[in-house]
Amino acid sequence: MVNEITLSKGIYSVTIYTTDVADNFQNKIIALTPPTGRQNQSDGPKPAKLIDLLRVTRTIKIKGYIISNTVKADLIALIKGAKANGGTITLTYPNGGDSAFNSPGTATTYEVLIETCTINDKAFDEPTGTYIDGVWQEGVLPSYLAKFLIDMSVLEGTTIGGS
Repeated sequence: MVNEITLSKGIYSVTIYTTDVADNFQNKIIALTPPTGRQNQSDGPKPAKLIDLLRVTRTIKIKGYIISNTVKADLIALIKGAKANGGTITLTYPNGGDSAFNSPGTATTYEVLIETCTINDKAFDEPTGTYIDGVWQEGVLPSYLAKFLIDMSVLEGTTIGGS
């Protein structure tokens, strides 16, 4: 099943047809190991004391494809700040793809920054036609044709000073 994720900012909007979306949560935890004195070494090591700072970082890794050179140019514009002074990009799951906090079928949006993005030009022979309602149409390209493979990671959050 292919999910569509949209990245947008200003006049730029890019739909990525995803094949794999992975959420990675990292929580900053500090471990303090109490010292053991000479007089109680025979008791063995003491368990570590853990401090949960609740500094949770969410990274979303997205693999999928885009379908044209124009979309690739718009994606590069988003990576470069969308001709603005940086700031966040809106990531949207149009069909409630991340329904942990929302009911399924509702749009779910996040403010994100693109951390890494690899765009691979996929070599293929363009078909000279496609079937429409069971009839071969010469010279019509199918709308689902993958042109560029995308492998990116985005961080959820806002920039210092807002978006």
